[in-house]
Amino acid sequence: MNYQSLYEARFAIRYGARIHERSARAWQKLSTLLVFTEILCGSAAFAAYIASNAELSAGIGLLLAACAAINQTARPTEKAVCETALVKKFMTLLADQAQSLDKLNIQLWILCGESNYELECLRNPAYNDVARENGRDDHCILLSCFQKIAALLG
Repeated sequence: MNYQSLYEARFAIRYGARIHERSARAWQKLSTLLVFTEILCGSAAFAAYIASNAELSAGIGLLLAACAAINQTARPTEKAVCETALVKKFMTLLADQAQSLDKLNIQLWILCGESNYELECLRNPAYNDVARENGRDDHCILLSCFQKIAALLG
């Protein structure tokens, strides 16, 4: 990354913070949904077992197992924590007003190289957010239907 002005570099920093902020929220919502579904399915499977409805109990048990497997393999809570840590790093970099353009470029290059779990479908909504924050509605990108739905979740 080699930005030519402080404005471009600060825009990129704010964009980086925003994409990771939206990703963290989406991962946290997924985690909450999975845990809620696990609890609900566990209770429903137990109730179906008590009611001697083996087919219903087995079906709900399979859904419970699927949610638990997704939660264990995807680990959305851990990804949300990592994304939140990256947001803090970006915002710390943005708060340091005394840095020169060269130092900002180096710090941005380092931050962008860190492992992250951002969601690709949130890139354009995050860019639009930062463009609007800077009063540049004319630079907003037209979002697809999927990106609009993802923007609501993130």
